[in-house]
Amino acid sequence: MPVFRSTELSQRYREVMQTNEFKTACALCNRESLKTFVHWKIVSNLFPYDLIAAEHNMLLPLRHATESELTDEEREEFMQIKYSDELQGKYDNFIESTHRTRTIPPHFHLHLLVLKH
Repeated sequence: MPVFRSTELSQRYREVMQTNEFKTACALCNRESLKTFVHWKIVSNLFPYDLIAAEHNMLLPLRHATESELTDEEREEFMQIKYSDELQGKYDNFIESTHRTRTIPPHFHLHLLVLKH
């Protein structure tokens, strides 16, 4: 798997993943929103891909849901947000991890990156 985080940040992330708080609660549900939509929000990533990204946020549904659990309304708004001038004009890349690499699988999210140049 490619390495996107520095060694120090990767170590901190692994340590947090072992805490009871991480294991018993969703790490994304209570994250403060940078921007809120009807069904979605953008939050900053506490453990960004600091080797490749100057800015790393995430787009996630307001409610705790996997991608397959999204309602038609949530899916429709997701597509509107994803292809909006606001996101297309600000971020360089959107990344969605596969099931093999997701560390927070039960809460769907998309990584929003401004790459380092």
